[in-house]
Amino acid sequence: MALIVAFAALLALGASASAQTAEVHLADDALLSANSSAPHGRLPVLFVHGHNTDGDESTNPNYRKNWQNSLNGLPSFKQSLDLPENGGLGIEPYYIRFQSQDRSITEDAAEISDAIERILQRHDPNYPAQPTHVQVVIIAYSKGTISARLYLKNLQTERPGFRPVSEFVAIAPPNHGINVSGLGGLTSTAGQELFNGYGLTTCAPVFPVATRDFIENLNGHPIEDTQVLDTNESYASEAPGSRPDTDPTGAPNPPINGTLYVTIFADGNRDFVGGDDASNDCQGRRLAKNIAPTQSTSKSPALPATISLPYIKTRSTRPRLSASHFTPPYTTARRWARPARTLVAYPLSRPRRGRRQCSRSISLAACRLRLVPAVRREPSF
Repeated sequence: MALIVAFAALLALGASASAQTAEVHLADDALLSANSSAPHGRLPVLFVHGHNTDGDESTNPNYRKNWQNSLNGLPSFKQSLDLPENGGLGIEPYYIRFQSQDRSITEDAAEISDAIERILQRHDPNYPAQPTHVQVVIIAYSKGTISARLYLKNLQTERPGFRPVSEFVAIAPPNHGINVSGLGGLTSTAGQELFNGYGLTTCAPVFPVATRDFIENLNGHPIEDTQVLDTNESYASEAPGSRPDTDPTGAPNPPINGTLYVTIFADGNRDFVGGDDASNDCQGRRLAKNIAPTQSTSKSPALPATISLPYIKTRSTRPRLSASHFTPPYTTARRWARPARTLVAYPLSRPRRGRRQCSRSISLAACRLRLVPAVRREPSF
C-alpha cells in the first residue's frame, strides 16, 4: 500500500512539473503568449541561460546577461542577429527565463518542455492536433545545458518520424558535474545537483538525498567511469536520441534521424566545468566533453591578447575566441554561399559564391548555426 501511495505521489509530481508555464521572451522582449503575432523567422531558436548566484533581477535578468548584453565591445547573440546583414538567416529567437536560482534543475527542464510546445504552436497553429515539420534549435549555456539535456532525455515529446528539437548546442556545459565552491552551489539545489550530491573534495554524501547521483542518473552510467578516460571510451546514454553529422555514406544526416548534439568548451581544460581530459576528481566530475559516440565537439582557443575589439568588418582571417566561463557567450553563424549573410561577430573569411560553406552540416539549421563562443566575465554557471 505504501508503494502505491509513493508511486501516486510521483505521478502527481510529474503532472505538476509538466504543467509549469515557462516565461519566454520574444525578440522584442514581449512575452510569448497565445496572442503573440505570427513569427517573422522560419527557424525557431530557444536560448537557455545559465545560473547566477546573485539571483535573477527583473531589471537585468539572466537571459539578458547571457544572450543580449554586450561586453567589452563584443556583440552578443541578440545584437548580432539584429544586424541588417543577418536579416536573411531566418532565425526567430526565444529567450527563456528561470526566475528561481535555487530550485531543482528538473523544474527548469519542465519549463523548457512547455516553451518548446508553445513555440511549435506559434510556428504551426495546427500543432499538436496535426503533425508539423517545424523543429526548434536549442542553444544553452552552462547550467542551462544540463536543464536542456534533462528535457531531451525525459520530457521531449517524440512522435513517429518527428522530434521537436533538431539541434542542441551546449556552450561550456558541466556535463559530468562540477567540484568548485564559491558559486552559491553549496546552498542552491541546482548547484548541489551539479555536484552530483556529494562533497567537493572528499565526495562524502553531505547534500540532501534528493540531489545525490543527479549527474550520474542524467548520464546513464557510473560517474566514476570518467575518473580515467580511455581513447575510445564512449557512452551513448549521454546523448539519447542523437544523430551523427553524416550517414555511413558521408551524406548529410537529416533531423528526422535524431537530434544533433554539439558541445563547445574551452580548450586546455581552462574552464571550471573542465574540458576533454579526466580531472582526477574523486568522482570523475569536471569534464565538459559529452562522450556519446554520435555527438560533435568543438574546442575554443583563448582570445589573443593583442587583438583589439570589436571587429565588424570582414577580413581574410579571423581571431580565435575563447569559451572561458565568465562572460556571456558570443557567436558567429554562416549561411550557405552568401557573403552578405555572415553573422558579424568578428572577422570571417569571405566565402566564394557558389561554394557551400558548411560542407559537413546535416541540415540548413545546423549550417546556419556554426557557433564560436567568446570570453565570459559574468559569475554564472
